[in-house]
Amino acid sequence: MTIHEHLAAFDGWLTSRIEDAYAAHKDLAFRDLAPVREDERATWEYALLNPGQRAPAGEGWSVYRLQGVWPEFLDNKPAI
Repeated sequence: MTIHEHLAAFDGWLTSRIEDAYAAHKDLAFRDLAPVREDERATWEYALLNPGQRAPAGEGWSVYRLQGVWPEFLDNKPAI
């Protein structure tokens, strides 16, 4: 898998997880999982969190705080 293919796969995966989290009114935590074999594709692990909840135990988690963020952002968006 080339770096471009890997980034495209991650983009599609992350977009879907963000949509899932937003629809469920949750925050999103995710991290990379190293492939077990050399020929295996890298995968990602995720968890939907209650708003403000800490990341799951373990290292490498990124948390997107989706709840309570977007409405304020959109309300304060500058007029074009």
